[in-house]
Amino acid sequence: MTAITSQGRRNAGWPRFGDWVVAVAVVLAFVETVLNYFFSFGIAYSAGALLVVISTLLILVALVTFRIWDSMPRWFAVVLGVLTLLDFVGTAIAGYFLEADLLVLLMLIALVAWLFTAFVRPRPMERIE
Repeated sequence: MTAITSQGRRNAGWPRFGDWVVAVAVVLAFVETVLNYFFSFGIAYSAGALLVVISTLLILVALVTFRIWDSMPRWFAVVLGVLTLLDFVGTAIAGYFLEADLLVLLMLIALVAWLFTAFVRPRPMERIE
C-alpha cells in the first residue's frame, strides 16, 4: 500500500521499499498456498487450503488496486486498507491452523511491512551544502 497524501492521492513515482517487501511476500505466499492446495499431504484439496488460496489472491488484488487506481476516493482507500489488514491477519491465522508455517511467516512479514509503509512517513532528506 502506498502512502496517501493529505489530498487523498497516493505519492507518485516508484513504490517504496515497504511496497516491494509486501508484494514479494504476498506473491511468495500465494505460490506457497497453491502448492499446499495441490501437493501437501495433510491439507491437499481441503476447504481450508482453498480458503487461504482465495484470501491470498484477494490480498494481491487489493495491492494491485492500490497501485493502479490513481484517483481512488479516500473513503475507499481506508475501507480497502482495513479489509486488507484483516485479510493479512485472517490468512496468517488460517495458515497457523493448517500448520503452514511458511505462510504464517510470509503473512507476518507482509503485515509488518504493510503497517510500516502505511503509517511511517519517510523523513525528507536534508540538503548538505
